[in-house]
Amino acid sequence: MQHPLPPALESIEALAGLCAEMDESVNALLLRDLAKFRMNISELMAQVEKVILEKSGDKSFMVHGFGEVEIKRRTKRTAWDRDALLSAVLDSRLVDPTSGEVHDETPIEKVLDVWNLGAPRVTALRERGLQPDEFCDEEADGWAVKLPT
Repeated sequence: MQHPLPPALESIEALAGLCAEMDESVNALLLRDLAKFRMNISELMAQVEKVILEKSGDKSFMVHGFGEVEIKRRTKRTAWDRDALLSAVLDSRLVDPTSGEVHDETPIEKVLDVWNLGAPRVTALRERGLQPDEFCDEEADGWAVKLPT
């Protein structure tokens, strides 16, 4: 049985083409509904994954023309001991496995290497009295639409 997504994707592409023909009020309502749809898609993905796991058990399997679908155990990590981890990270050394060379790193480079920080949090910077534009390059990047809640 073929899954039903390709026709739905064609409908989405057709809808995207109609956006230019609709006024901003209709597009705002569409954007609201798409935000709900995005949440529903996440829920649907979780349900589909659950069905795959129920049907395959703990065995990986092949899908013709797609490849191997691996079944792996998830690991949930909580209650991190941040102080102990920070101390261990600062005391650690990064060694190149091929050459044996020890990388010379500053403490902040070590932390940034292991902590999932991404970009600085603008709100947290402002709460500390720091202006983000003093620490980065800024450029206009279009406009955003904030819908009523």
